[in-house]
Amino acid sequence: MSAPLDVRPPRATRRLLVAALGLIGAVAVVVGLVGAPLYGDGGWYFVRIVLTGEPLIPNLRVSAALAQVPVLLTWRFSDDVLVLRHAFSLGYALLPWASLAIAWWLVRRRAPWLWAYPVLGLLALQLNFSGVSELMVTLHLIWPFVLAALLYPERIATLAYGLVLGAVLVFLHPLSFTAAALLALLAVTIARRGAGLDARRWYWIAGWFAAAALARLAWTITGLTTYERGRLAPEAAAGYLLPATDLQLGFLIGIGLLGLGWTLLVFAPRQPWRGRLTAFLAPVAWLLPLAALGIGAGFLLGEGIRLKVGLSFVLGLGLTVLAALAVLAVEQRSTPLSPAVGGRMLRQLIAAATAAILLLAAARSVAWWTATHGLVNLTASSPETCIPFGPEEPYAMQWPWMAIIDDWAAPFNALVFRGDPGLRPIALLLKHDACAQLAETGIVHFPGWVSLPLPALEARFGPLRR
Repeated sequence: MSAPLDVRPPRATRRLLVAALGLIGAVAVVVGLVGAPLYGDGGWYFVRIVLTGEPLIPNLRVSAALAQVPVLLTWRFSDDVLVLRHAFSLGYALLPWASLAIAWWLVRRRAPWLWAYPVLGLLALQLNFSGVSELMVTLHLIWPFVLAALLYPERIATLAYGLVLGAVLVFLHPLSFTAAALLALLAVTIARRGAGLDARRWYWIAGWFAAAALARLAWTITGLTTYERGRLAPEAAAGYLLPATDLQLGFLIGIGLLGLGWTLLVFAPRQPWRGRLTAFLAPVAWLLPLAALGIGAGFLLGEGIRLKVGLSFVLGLGLTVLAALAVLAVEQRSTPLSPAVGGRMLRQLIAAATAAILLLAAARSVAWWTATHGLVNLTASSPETCIPFGPEEPYAMQWPWMAIIDDWAAPFNALVFRGDPGLRPIALLLKHDACAQLAETGIVHFPGWVSLPLPALEARFGPLRR
């Protein structure tokens, strides 16, 4: 007879989980309202959507349009750039929280201890400054399926979501084949569990994910763009995979140790070394908020800012594997779960991870708010029509707290975060040669192949200095 997954947690644990979900949701709203998802590629995405009213499909990643639905719907009813910016930013900022909320809803009654895995996964993603990364969206989409497949494999809704998810992964990111392959293995494992399931359905789901993985892999091999191929060079690949500082690397290692240790606690409810493992994991958990303080302070000073940290994606996939192993191990033994799995250690882990999430999200938000207001002051106070933008100019963007916005998308964000468009014209911020082209032709040339006449840009984003 298999052991039950259920561990009825104490009321204090249930309250803490609900409070953690609420706090993470609140900070996600703050991240959206300050416009942090417009960092990097996000600024380009937003301006293109505002100008055309159509979804932006980067490098044929059609599934990327899913997170753009809020701003596309808002565009039909409002042309206010601030309203559209909030719709765009909140759509991306709340996606991770929505994934976490669905995960909580799935596990809250049968296996609340499983929620530790997606919380740790979300914590690892806090090192990524890209709010529009299709690679990270992959993780947000697969967590609900992994948990539903483990806990409710007999439900039609689980199977239906699996069919939709397989198709979405093909068109999401060149590395999404790794997630599809893992889900195929998970589906095979579930099909072999028996327990009254219709195994044929799950073998079909496994085949569907396998086909999605092969299709995405073939596309990745044959259809990489010049930009994507550039990421394959050893130095570029290392920069894409690794975090920016040793503290960030240690932070990710700590998250991995917590995920592995939590799985060992679930595996071994009666082992004599359980107490020593718990004594080791508790301080590791509380080191995460301390590390988050140091990392967050670096963000405010323009240090450790990285568009994407690929290692956080690898860690997220690893946590889904650990969650599956934990459930399968519990089901295959006769020993029930220890009540401690729903008790103090779970509370410490969730509390520490939530505190670290809040600290890092708040630091990113404050850093972004400070930099965007500095950019607003720059474009509003300059007497020039066009401010040349380059690696060492303008001078006002060389301060450490401006590093977060001093990237290729700064010309877009200079428009998006302008002051009240009804009160004051602003100067354009353009790459140095684009200022000369504007003076000669009256055409504004932005990075990312966006060019349009000055009057058209002014009509959409407000008065510009003549």
